[in-house]
Amino acid sequence: AAEGFAPRAAATGLGLAALGALVLGRGAAAAPTAARGGSGQSASVVALASLKYPKRGATPQAIPVLDLNGEKIGEETLDLHVLSKETANYVVHGAARIWSYMNLRDFSRKLPRKSDVPTGRKPWAQKGSGRARHGTLYSPLFGKSYSKQKPNGLNDKRNLKIKRITHMQCISTVLQSKWRCMYIVQGLEEWDQARQGDLEKMIKKITGRKPGTRSMLMITRKHYGEESQNGGTKSFSYDSPLYMSARLIPRLELRRPRDMDPDGDGLWQALKGRHVIISREAFFDLHAKFNCQDGWVWKTTRDILVEQLQALAKEFPMNRNDEIDKCRELPLLQEDRVQWAKEKREEMAA
Repeated sequence: AAEGFAPRAAATGLGLAALGALVLGRGAAAAPTAARGGSGQSASVVALASLKYPKRGATPQAIPVLDLNGEKIGEETLDLHVLSKETANYVVHGAARIWSYMNLRDFSRKLPRKSDVPTGRKPWAQKGSGRARHGTLYSPLFGKSYSKQKPNGLNDKRNLKIKRITHMQCISTVLQSKWRCMYIVQGLEEWDQARQGDLEKMIKKITGRKPGTRSMLMITRKHYGEESQNGGTKSFSYDSPLYMSARLIPRLELRRPRDMDPDGDGLWQALKGRHVIISREAFFDLHAKFNCQDGWVWKTTRDILVEQLQALAKEFPMNRNDEIDKCRELPLLQEDRVQWAKEKREEMAA
């Protein structure tokens, strides 16, 4: 999954202190102090926290951009974060196994629990037989009853969990590994008619394979729908012509960039898809989410907030002296301020 893996080394020493200073917006002047362990030491701590999950990038790959007729009109670069080549297969397999166990396995089958069967007699004496101790013939070990845990049926394991950041890394790694069978389609978001035949022709032109012969994953920004449990589709699905065109094509799944997430089945569908077709808009969304340079999914909420505040500070520079002068214009009393504000609004409207 991480073929052509090329680790990108993180900054250390003075560079780490400078990175922390920039995150806090203190400027380069704070870097030498942080490197010596002085008052800028907290900047290094912030930088170390941001490197808790180091960003690794595989070799960037060129993905062809095609039109609806299958003609190549350009290229885009795929450069997502990946797991290390030594652990990628193990981590992705473990995440997929846990997700499928907790979400796909059917535990609704009624089985006799230990409390549903009689106590039964003791099979043999506690001591002296040379065999293991047992209290009843109706134990799950003899096959006459099953686990006492619900709803896991034959398995009494507790809920299995995956770290959210690990799940994200697995999705990003699998998407990067699909570069050989990934196609970006220009104009896919503008699909305006529910025509299954037209969609099948387009897919065959792009992938070279008849739809339904292999599992395929199509990712678009706005086209999405769901099947109803009572048959048919849910009402909002009719607003998506592309979904209505694709819903009856075997082994074809439609997802959005927001669905490539631990809250959905993004990892499972990415692993299943032998061909991945992405609209150009959705490709930009996925790249902004998972890219190995500054993907927003690898940042903490505080990091994103700091970046946004720094951008606002550059867009709207602040002059402290002007602010003080404006404040001195305000009347002291609340009632006078209301009248002052009213006069200012009328003045600005004129």
